[in-house]
Amino acid sequence: MSRGNFKMLFRIFIYTIPTIIISYLLYLSGYIGFYTFVYSIILYPFFVIFTLFIWMYRNRLIESKGFRIYKYIYIGLGGWITWLITFFGGAFILWCYKIDIKSIGTPLWLSGLIFFVIPWIVGGILGYYWGKKRGFKPYGI
Repeated sequence: MSRGNFKMLFRIFIYTIPTIIISYLLYLSGYIGFYTFVYSIILYPFFVIFTLFIWMYRNRLIESKGFRIYKYIYIGLGGWITWLITFFGGAFILWCYKIDIKSIGTPLWLSGLIFFVIPWIVGGILGYYWGKKRGFKPYGI
């Protein structure tokens, strides 16, 4: 077994063993059922392995020269931030003024367009220009 595989297995065990112990203690105390206990034993290591492989793949892509993954990160982050602000800000404004979305009279497709589609497009464009201004460098560099 190579050194890299051993480090990977060690990371998997570090993350999964405490969770399995905690879920076993919760099962013994009667807080969770048997099926939840079995699912936690089966699914949690799978998700840990999946996220570690994504992390390794991301690091290999970033280390390869000429790959501009940060451009996509800026675009995606801009879309997410804009969607969060629009969705929760719009809901907060509607809640503050006690406006029922049905009483406004806008069709459902228009509300979906305003709250779900347009923020992603505008946020992606803003994120792209923000990253372009910084030279698509990672944050903190």
